[in-house]
Amino acid sequence: MKKLTVTKLSVGSFAKTVGAFQATFAFVVGVFVSFATAAGVISESTSFVKSLGLSLWVFGLGIIVYPLVAFFVGWVQGAIGAVILNFIFMESGGVRLHVEEEK
Repeated sequence: MKKLTVTKLSVGSFAKTVGAFQATFAFVVGVFVSFATAAGVISESTSFVKSLGLSLWVFGLGIIVYPLVAFFVGWVQGAIGAVILNFIFMESGGVRLHVEEEK
């Protein structure tokens, strides 16, 4: 068993990881919300062209814009979190990990 100590996180790498995770989650939520909204709009008694345009707008918003905003927010959260964790690691001496190598 090896013992490793993490004393510093890369701010950019951690921020990208958190941003990508949140963008993926937002994409999944956006797909469900888009289909639910489209189903609700199409089932109402409105004209087909109007409901189709609104459905496409909501679909684009949920699939493209929502994940982009979530990535940006996640990136900022990840960067702030990495800076805070680096300060904590500096003061506490890091985080010790026990790692086993498998054959």
